Amino acid sequence: MIFLFLHISFAIKVPRFLCKDGAKIRRKIGIRKKNTIKLRRTLKFNGLCRLSWIKNDPVYFFLLKIFGVSIIICIFAALVPAEPLDKA
Repeated sequence: MIFLFLHISFAIKVPRFLCKDGAKIRRKIGIRKKNTIKLRRTLKFNGLCRLSWIKNDPVYFFLLKIFGVSIIICIFAALVPAEPLDKA
C-alpha cells in the first residue's frame, strides 16, 4: 500500500524534475488556463445569444407568449379550489 502511494506521488513529480526548462511548463500551463477562460466566456456568450433569437423572431415570441399564458392559467386553475356544483 505504501509502495503504491509512493509510486503515484513519484510519477506525478517526475516530469517536472526531468524537464530542463521549468518556465516552459509554466508558460504552457498559463496558455492552457487562458484558453480555458476564453472558451468558457465564448460558450457563455453563445448561450446567451442563442436564447436571444427567440426574442427577435416575432413568430417564436408570439408562441412563447401564448404558451406562457396558458401555463399560468393552468397553474391558477389548479390552485383555486373548486366550488361544489350542488347548492341545495
